[in-house]
Amino acid sequence: MNWDGNQYARVDLAGTITLTNYKDKPVDIEVTRYVLGNADKVANDGVAEMVNVFEDSAFAGGDWRPTWWGYYSWPGWWSHFNGIGRFTWKLTLPSGKTAELGYTWDYYWR
Repeated sequence: MNWDGNQYARVDLAGTITLTNYKDKPVDIEVTRYVLGNADKVANDGVAEMVNVFEDSAFAGGDWRPTWWGYYSWPGWWSHFNGIGRFTWKLTLPSGKTAELGYTWDYYWR
C-alpha cells in the first residue's frame, strides 16, 4: 500500500483458540479476542468487528488506556491503516467435545 509517499506492507495473520469441555454436561461459553489490526474473518458462527477505542476500553483490560499508552506515541500512519479488532463467539460446548475457534486479521506496517 502506498500512502503519503510511503510504502506499507500488509501482514495477514491467523489464530485458533481451542476449547475442550471436560465436564459431564454441556457448558455455555462466550469468548472474546482482541487484536491489533483489522478483523477479517471468523469461523464457528463468531462475530468479527472493529472497536472504537474512544467508546470501548475493554480491549485495554477495563482501563481506558494500557499503562504504556501515556509514554508511547503511535505513529500517525498507524491509525490510518490499523485499529483494534474484536472477535466474539457464543456457543454451547457438549460434554467431551472440542471446539476450534478460528479467526484472521491483517496489519499494516512500514
